[in-house]
Amino acid sequence: MRSIFRRRIYNARSAQRRTGLFAARRAHCDTRRAMHFIHACATGDLPGVRAMLARTGDEAVDVHELDELPLRIAARAGHTKIVRELLALTGERAVNVHAKNEDAMQGACASGRLGVVRALLALRGERAVDVHVDNETCLRTACYNGHDDVAVELLMLYGHRTARIGVDNHAAPRLAARNGCIKSVRIMMAIRGQRALPAATCNDMFVHACTHDRQDVMQYMLSLTGEHVVNVHYFHEAAIRHTCAAGHIRAVRTLMALTGNRTININAQRDEAFRRACGGGHLAVVRELLGVTGRRAVNVHANDDEAFRSACRSGHVAVVQALLELTGPRAVNVHALGEEAFRDACKHRHAAVVRQLLLQRGQRAPSRALQNANAAVCTRAMLYTAQSVRAWRAAAPVVDTLGTEVRLVLARTARAVLHQHRRHFSAARRATAR
Repeated sequence: MRSIFRRRIYNARSAQRRTGLFAARRAHCDTRRAMHFIHACATGDLPGVRAMLARTGDEAVDVHELDELPLRIAARAGHTKIVRELLALTGERAVNVHAKNEDAMQGACASGRLGVVRALLALRGERAVDVHVDNETCLRTACYNGHDDVAVELLMLYGHRTARIGVDNHAAPRLAARNGCIKSVRIMMAIRGQRALPAATCNDMFVHACTHDRQDVMQYMLSLTGEHVVNVHYFHEAAIRHTCAAGHIRAVRTLMALTGNRTININAQRDEAFRRACGGGHLAVVRELLGVTGRRAVNVHANDDEAFRSACRSGHVAVVQALLELTGPRAVNVHALGEEAFRDACKHRHAAVVRQLLLQRGQRAPSRALQNANAAVCTRAMLYTAQSVRAWRAAAPVVDTLGTEVRLVLARTARAVLHQHRRHFSAARRATAR
């Protein structure tokens, strides 16, 4: 009896193991089919998708895998025909377009898939997508990524689907102007009534367009008249200040070409536009501003020569050279605030900037005490003078203004170069004499 009982237990356990193995294999097959289907949707394999959708029974694919991932990934990838195939499914296989908080619609708008967006917007009834999800995320992401056509499609909706452009402090209009969505900007600026854009938002849009060099948006907004006329002097000349900081020379020239009551005050906020252009290393903008004369001429000495100091601090050697070339009343004060320009250049180890400062002669040369305190950086900056006889002779007037430690290192290196040069010269003379 005991042996029969043991045999029954063994048979039962074997059956359980076989059943579990079969279930595991079946689950593995289902997973593989689902992954193949998802991959076909992601890559746009329309024949493969149709073939897998035609399977029935145990071979049928689960179109609802991972919260409608096939639909969501096809929508984000922009495969319109595959999206239409999935949307055409009915019954238990009908896809849920609202899965993951309208992720299919949000992904299509963020990726600029106009065909998919139109296919999803065509749905009606319970399957109609919610375009207002997450405070107009669809419209805001389309504007953020510069997908003008998708943004226009959303803005043209009406009724309960009308775009709420005032959500999130009018983020959509600002993003549209920043990313050059000129069609969307025109539509938003044409809105009247309670949905009309306030003046502050219009001015912010213009500043964003200037900051990112969107010429078409700038020209359109400058041409507006009436209640939507742009105030180019908004927030203490924010347009020119931010544009100079970004270094967009075309936008700078467009703003500086304005005349009449729109003439830009480039000296606003203590010449902040010039200071930020120097700090950002935008040489073309710096030269454009330096070329202005008369009452609008920039003050290079504003805030204790902050423009020069910020250029040295950031290591923009081209801007430093341009400022050092100024003469007369506009000559920069290299010793401002206790030679802060030289100290910052040494601190951040900008050897090229340090070299330009060390090449200054007379009273404009950095103090020897500071040079000795930063001997390593100064030596590296001037080491090129000791690499050849010609360079050493050319730098002779400057060597006298160098610090003691710097001169000792350079002289030691130059001595070896000169000795080698004499040996070669003597050998050449002997060979010639023979």
